[in-house]
Formats: sequence, C-alpha cells, structure tokens
Amino acid sequence: MRSKEVVCSSIPARSASRASQVVEQIAISLQENACRLKYPGYGNGLLSISLFSAYYALFSGQRQFTTAAAAYFERAISAISVDIYAHKISYFRELIEMAFFVQFVKSNNLISFIDTDILAALDTRIDAFFKIKLREGELNHFGALYASEYYLTRIDQDPLAADRLVKLVEALEHFAIRDSAGYCWKWPFSKNDGIYLGMICGSARVIRVLSELYWIGIKQQEVIHLINRAADFILSQSQKPNPGYFPVKVHTEGRSDFMLDADLAVSCALWETYRITGRKDVLRVMECTLALCCQRRDLAGCRVGDASIQYGSTGLALRFEGLYRKSGLQDLKNASEYWHQQTMLQQRFDNDTAGFKASYNQMHVHTNIAFHEGIAGIGIGLMCYADASLPLPTQLI
Repeated sequence: MRSKEVVCSSIPARSASRASQVVEQIAISLQENACRLKYPGYGNGLLSISLFSAYYALFSGQRQFTTAAAAYFERAISAISVDIYAHKISYFRELIEMAFFVQFVKSNNLISFIDTDILAALDTRIDAFFKIKLREGELNHFGALYASEYYLTRIDQDPLAADRLVKLVEALEHFAIRDSAGYCWKWPFSKNDGIYLGMICGSARVIRVLSELYWIGIKQQEVIHLINRAADFILSQSQKPNPGYFPVKVHTEGRSDFMLDADLAVSCALWETYRITGRKDVLRVMECTLALCCQRRDLAGCRVGDASIQYGSTGLALRFEGLYRKSGLQDLKNASEYWHQQTMLQQRFDNDTAGFKASYNQMHVHTNIAFHEGIAGIGIGLMCYADASLPLPTQLI
C-alpha cells in the first residue's frame, strides 16, 4: 500500500527566523538577477523565478508575488524557441519541464491562474520526442523516462498517457543490460560515460518511476520484474563503507563519497522496492545504508560543496524530509534539520546571489540563480523548512 505522510513537526523558532531572513535576502537577489535568465524551464530558467515567487507569496503573505509568478510564467512561454539551445535535446527537456511545472503548481495549489490548455500544445511536441527517445533507448532524465514522469501527472486527464507508460515498461525491458547480477541501463547519448546508480540518471530513478507505475496499475507483473532485477543489480554494487556503501557509477570502487546521488538515492529506491516486493534482503541493505546516511555529517566526506538542490545540502535536506514524511522516523527528521542548517552556513560569499555560490558550472549565467544549482532552489528548500505546510519540490528534482 502507499504510505501515508506523517504530520510534520515544527522547527525551533530561532531556526525558522534565520531561514526566513535568508529567504528574504534571496527574494531580493532574484528580483535583481531574474533578467539574466534566458531559458524558459524551471531547472535553469525563468520558471524557477515563477516557482520561487509562487512559494514566496504563500510563505510571506505578500500577494504581489503571485502577480510576479504569473508574469514570469508568461515570459517563459514567450521564450520558447529551439534557436536558443546548442542541442535540441535540451529544448525538448525544457518543454517537459514547462508541462511538468504546470501540473505541479496546479496540483499543489501554488498557482491558480494558469490555463492548462497550454498542455495540449506541449503534449504534441513531447509525444514526438518521447517516441524518438524510445526508439533510441535514451530512457534517462534527458529522454523518455523524464517524459514518463510528466505522463504520470496526466494519467487522469490524457487517455493516451497510460499507453505511453506501457511503452516505457516495454522499452526498459528491451534495452536492459542483463548479467548475472540483474538489470542495468546505459544511455546512448546523454550521460553515456558509464552505468549510473543514482537518482539523477541511474537505476534509482528507474525504480522510482516504475514504483509509481505499479501503484497506478500499469503492467504490474512486468513492473515488479523490472524493479526486482534493477534492485538486484544495485545490491550487487554494495561496497564496504568508504565512507558510503554505494558509488554513483559502477566500476568506481572506493568512490562512494557522493551521498546525495549514491547512498541516499539508493536508499530511496530500495525503500520503494521493499514497499512493493517485501524483500527482506532489500530491507536489510536499505536500513543499513539509510542509517549510515543519517550519521554522515562531514561535508567533504559527503561531497557537499554547495547549498544547491542538485548537488548540495538543500538536496540532501529535502530528500531526508521526504523520507521522514513517509516513515515518521525521527533520525531522518534530524538529518534533514542538520542539512538545512548547513545550507544557511554556506551563505558565505561576497556576491550578488545572496551569498551563495554553486560548486559547478560557473561558465553559465543561470547556475547561481535558478532552481537546480542556484538560489531559487535553495530559497524554496528553506521555505519548506521554515513552513512544513508547503509542498516539497522533490518531484521536480
């Protein structure tokens, strides 16, 4: 059965006050920096400002930010053009981001003014992209898997969504790399430098999507088979803790320090596997790995170099919080609290992005500003920390 979310406890008043101060500084910085964004999507573009504004309107009670959310949504729609991308795959990914954004803000009552008729136009282009990626075997976060995550949100609205999800299950079986350990996948184009285990582009993300398919009744026996074989492969990659159990990528023995997209991502996937299959071997590994994740607090040892959602402390805090809401385990809540505190401690730079700076991709203007690596995502994470009634944005990561 699906797990019920627990009622979230409040945080200390001093922590809430500090988080609110940082969020206010981020809001000011985003007003000054939003004009530098050119892409439409929420990961690196204008929709990240719309998303932050929608959260901030609820968080602060300043209703003018609802108007700002609407304005940036309209700007994002106007910015759609294949000409601004060096690679067409980025264009199609951002089309999915736009559609995903609409579904997320509507379902969570963040923005009420969006006309969902725009989805019909986006669906046509996303469907063409999805079919191409299915044929190519590009089933990752830049391909058919990400499109399928959007289709999951459309299952009650689009009669063709279920058929597309069936095709994803068939493609995952067809393109699986099979060995004695289980099933894994290697992508032909994006992230084609190895076989990944994590939630960004690896087996953990495959299991996350498959688990959602299971709960809505899509080819359940085939889905269970795929989940079991993917979990088998993940389990085969376990190492002695150094400092974690799992690497981000296979054949990287001794490199198990990236907690967010290795041990914690694997724990999330094994959690879903156990809920569906009841496998005791999966439960044992998940419990050991998750317990170690809760204990690990060294930033360098967890490879946490910034405060971002994509690679840093905010991403860790939100993942722990999501698991806490599903399980009620206090150790997870404590870990989420710790990493949110680390986020605020990383406000240490003298710059125009509220004192935060990403570890990677400094060649891009959007990096320190937008949702994935910048202050829009950090601010949303801190708002969810200070106000537990706000919806977690983990579905968008």
